[in-house]
Amino acid sequence: MLKIVSAQFNPTVGDIAGNSELIANAASIGLLKAGTDALVVCPEMCLAGYPVEDLVLQHGFVEECMEAAESLAYRLPHVVAVLFGTPWRENGKCYNAAVLAYDGKIQHVFKKTELPNYGVFDEKRIFDAGEPAVFRWKGHCIGVAICEDIWHPRVCQQLKAGGAELIVSPNGSPWDNAKFDSRVPEVHDRVKEVGLPILYVNQWGGQDELVFDGQSFALNPHGGKAYQASGWGDELALITFDKGEFTRAEKIGGDSIAIDWEADGARHDALYRAMVVGLRDYLHKNRFKQVVLGLSGGVDSALVATMAADAIGAENVTAVLLPSQISSDHSKSDAWDLVNRQGLNSTLLEIQPTVDALRAALADEDLSGVAGENLQARARGNILMGIANARPNTMLLSTGNKSEVSVGYATLYGDMAGGFNPLKDIYKTDVFALCRWRNSAAGAAVWGEPDVIPENILTKPPSAELSEDQVDTDSLPEYDTLDYLLKLMLEDRCSPQQILAAGAADPEVAKKVWNLVFRAEHKRRQACPGVRVTPLSHGARDRRFPITNGWQAAFELAAAEVAA
Repeated sequence: MLKIVSAQFNPTVGDIAGNSELIANAASIGLLKAGTDALVVCPEMCLAGYPVEDLVLQHGFVEECMEAAESLAYRLPHVVAVLFGTPWRENGKCYNAAVLAYDGKIQHVFKKTELPNYGVFDEKRIFDAGEPAVFRWKGHCIGVAICEDIWHPRVCQQLKAGGAELIVSPNGSPWDNAKFDSRVPEVHDRVKEVGLPILYVNQWGGQDELVFDGQSFALNPHGGKAYQASGWGDELALITFDKGEFTRAEKIGGDSIAIDWEADGARHDALYRAMVVGLRDYLHKNRFKQVVLGLSGGVDSALVATMAADAIGAENVTAVLLPSQISSDHSKSDAWDLVNRQGLNSTLLEIQPTVDALRAALADEDLSGVAGENLQARARGNILMGIANARPNTMLLSTGNKSEVSVGYATLYGDMAGGFNPLKDIYKTDVFALCRWRNSAAGAAVWGEPDVIPENILTKPPSAELSEDQVDTDSLPEYDTLDYLLKLMLEDRCSPQQILAAGAADPEVAKKVWNLVFRAEHKRRQACPGVRVTPLSHGARDRRFPITNGWQAAFELAAAEVAA
């Protein structure tokens, strides 16, 4: 019989000392709850934090991690084995490794075999590949498959051939809205292929644009789930392995949160949590204590304000109302209503004097149309940045959604200004859905009061209010149509022929959206970071599209072929 402790926690990239304490704490609880001879399994690269990116190319960083690993091994309880992740250099090569420590020193070094090189990952650029390996602990042979290794049959098959009775998989697996549907089934496949139980230990928390959910789990050889961690928090679990399978699992520490995946609104629950966790950790890990945002009375800024209040407390959120002579009365009253419902800090600053000053300075320019409209957005951006800069440890939040930024309906140095954007990777239709979920009893059960967003914000037509009686549909399709087209173009990477064949919209509408997306690439490239929640986000690492790109005309040719 073997006692295994699954240690799900939230490391910070580069905080070697702080991460060492997380590992040491897991080992101490493991000793206390599981006794001597326990095996404690921690997440991938948890000593350095994950993803470590180009820190491993910085002179001295890998060596500091290795020294910390040796020091940590000495002070961990000698009678338990602790598997934790760290970069490791050996014979001139650098590895994404997991080290096994017991008896006061590092006994084994396991090197990640399959290096992901897609989406947000480019590990082949910074790491060398190792080979699968096993170790023995208290009479049991255990295989180690580090993160991506578990997605490849070869690794588990080699571990079994090496004598493994079970496989442990330290992970740094980012969350997106499709991951939970793919992650567990994929590991199920490995279990069925090799007939061995697998323990999957994942980190949680935000790291730049990525967010990790935890949700560690253990599967038995017959495919049954022996353990399922909750998500979005620390969780330590004691799992018993006996006679070829996991026989018992119990939570022994942590503050993770369970999500009922069968409940109505569960997907919105997970998405909202991911965005709040990503925002909160970006602020806390970068030492920001307060945020400022422009509150327009529209749905996007309403959702960002609500998420910020849920992330760091309403007392740390300042909503700035910046009306111009174009702003409607209902926009101002709706914004005040939201401020009062949530208890946000607030201030009102009329922007018309600033806009007038800008117009005077540009008197020789033609400011009709968009050029004049954007002066309002840029006036607001400058005022908001000024407020954030004037206050210690304060960040300006941007509030543009994926739909608007994708087609260029956002103003550089205006509403795109900010240090972080929680809505960066969600479409306008998702914004409305999340607002309604947060207002519901289910949302209130997690985050506090219901109906924190005024109903009028959710029912009035969306508008930038940069000209009289303006609404978004003056120049864009309905958002249901727009968002469907954008998913085809951005996430499914459909060709013009495939988009036209899908019949999602009138060909002229589809062509217009296609052209808008291409022309807006330079704006997207300059947008501030934000939480990644889709398999193909707007982040710089996910979508590496050329700004200068003559293929835009492909839609014209495809439409002509269809017409012919």
